[in-house]
Amino acid sequence: MSAINLNKTLKILTLSAFVAAPAVHAETESFLNSVMGTINPKAEIQGPIYRPSTKVEDKYGDEIAKIIIQEAHKKAKRFLDQGNTQAYYAFMALALTVPNQEGLMVHFREVPADRDNCNDSRSTGKDIESSTAKDQFQSTLNDDGSFFNRKEAFLVKCRKLRGQDTYRQLILGGSDGSDVGVMQLSARWHYEDFLKPEKYKSVRSTFNYAFNYISGRFRDIMANRESGIVVRGKREIEYDFRCFNNKTDKEFYEQIIRGSWSAYNGGPTQICRFADEASPFKGHDNGFVTNLKKTMDLNNGGLFGFSKELEIPMTETMRSVVEEVITNLEKGTNERKSISAIL
Repeated sequence: MSAINLNKTLKILTLSAFVAAPAVHAETESFLNSVMGTINPKAEIQGPIYRPSTKVEDKYGDEIAKIIIQEAHKKAKRFLDQGNTQAYYAFMALALTVPNQEGLMVHFREVPADRDNCNDSRSTGKDIESSTAKDQFQSTLNDDGSFFNRKEAFLVKCRKLRGQDTYRQLILGGSDGSDVGVMQLSARWHYEDFLKPEKYKSVRSTFNYAFNYISGRFRDIMANRESGIVVRGKREIEYDFRCFNNKTDKEFYEQIIRGSWSAYNGGPTQICRFADEASPFKGHDNGFVTNLKKTMDLNNGGLFGFSKELEIPMTETMRSVVEEVITNLEKGTNERKSISAIL
């Protein structure tokens, strides 16, 4: 689970670096072509589809933001019930940031049927280096079954799309393409509970699964806010929570967002990775801060999406929902008129 990389040969150059450079809309769309697998026209998918040319008319921003808020609320409601509204809104802000960091707020995309928009190597997982990840990716997304148990592959090569007017696509990422969907869930580590049951076919199911996973890291921090090093499990693995010690509430709720993503990106033992100035993943964590700032600026006219080229417009009604989330987090309030209207 990491920011999508430009290509296999430049693994350390993340999408953040790409978009920060001077770019035009065509270059951005060209980049997206490189991280999309193309879906079998016969496959059934559920959820909003990002269409670059009609994203305003389709109200894609409203749909994706609504699903994020609704699914995040299910995981964070416990904090409201406990009277801890700050924890609730911190998790909601985390939920608005991670899909921007991971998958540019895009799960499914639809584009004109042009050969330049189709990428066989992504669709087939050809460049995945881990044999385990490749086998699990291909067995789920490409395998069309045995002779006696035929099924349609979900991702297909371009030649299977002849005669189509458009291509429907699924975003894939990681340095070698083994991360799947808007939340960039690893084909290696999230096979049994995400890939195998085909939750990637639904935008809502993808968010539900990913938010369930990241909420576990969030709750770990809440429970160990004043802890030091905690040893767990038969293998006595150490979890270091000291970066959260003795913080003011304002500092803590920013850090719980950052720590939750560090652990989502690198595993539960890296929950304090963001605070390590010598970390080899410092660039990853700094990139997340950039996207967190975008989220926190949503109630101050900030854009929804990864960059100006990839901005995803929302109607005033939906914008008021995300603004209410951020305002409540910043001011320690609990005004829920707009939020409650979509729950």
